[in-house]
Amino acid sequence: MKMSIIVRTGTKLISPFLVVYSFYLMIFGHLNPGGGFQAGVMLASGVVLLIIAHGHRWIEESFKPQAVQLLEGISALSIVILAILGL
Repeated sequence: MKMSIIVRTGTKLISPFLVVYSFYLMIFGHLNPGGGFQAGVMLASGVVLLIIAHGHRWIEESFKPQAVQLLEGISALSIVILAILGL
């Protein structure tokens, strides 16, 4: 179900700012207590806003499955590399 044009336009305008600010909090979250948690909540809220406003089909059509699989693979590999570097 799609929302009105005002809601869809508003979420398209707000969600990039939420994502950018959440990355800022992720980078500088160690300076404040709970910064990483707050960053994750803001990032998830930006994605949830887009899904609610546009519907999940819009999100599925926006990203190619091959690109998503590649991003998932790179993410898993980077987590393993960071874990090994920590040792």
